[in-house]
Amino acid sequence: MDIAKAKGIIDLSKELKELQQVYLSKQKSVKEHRTKIMLDSAIEAFNVYLEEQGFTVTADEGLTRLKANLDGELPIILDRKPFIFSVNMPNDERYTVEIESDLKLQYNEHSGKGQDLEISHLKRDKENVKELISLIEGQSFYYLLHMETRSFYRSLSNCQKFTNFQEALKVMFS
Repeated sequence: MDIAKAKGIIDLSKELKELQQVYLSKQKSVKEHRTKIMLDSAIEAFNVYLEEQGFTVTADEGLTRLKANLDGELPIILDRKPFIFSVNMPNDERYTVEIESDLKLQYNEHSGKGQDLEISHLKRDKENVKELISLIEGQSFYYLLHMETRSFYRSLSNCQKFTNFQEALKVMFS
C-alpha cells in the first residue's frame, strides 16, 4: 500500500462526497420548483378539460382536492400532495401523476481494485458529478403517469412518460 496514494484516495473521496451533496441540494431545489409549476399547470388543464366535458368541478381553497361530477353522476376525485396528485375514477381506475427527470446521480464503489485504478475512477466520478451539476438548470422534466386498474381478482399497473399533460389527459379519458 502506497500511503501517499491512500491519502489521495481519502481526499478524492471527500471531494466527491462534497460535490455529490452540492448536486443533490441543487437538484432538489430545481425539482421542487419545477414540480410545483408543472403540477399546478396539470391540475388547471385537468379542471378545464372536465368543465369542457360538462362536469361540475368544486375545489378547496388550496386546490388540494377537486371533486367533479356529471349531473350528480360519475364522481371523479383529484387529491394533491406536495409532489404528486392522484385521480380516482368512477370505474375503479386510479391515476397518479408525478414529475421526473432523467438527470440522476450514479453512485459507484471502487475500493479494492488497486490504488491507481481507484484514483482514476474517483477522478472520473468527480468530473461526471461536475458535469451533472452544470446540467441541472437546463434539464428537462416530464409527467410520469401511473395507471392502476383494480378488479375483484387483481390489480394491474402501468406507467407512461409525457412531456405534455394534454397527452396524459387523452390516456386518462380514453
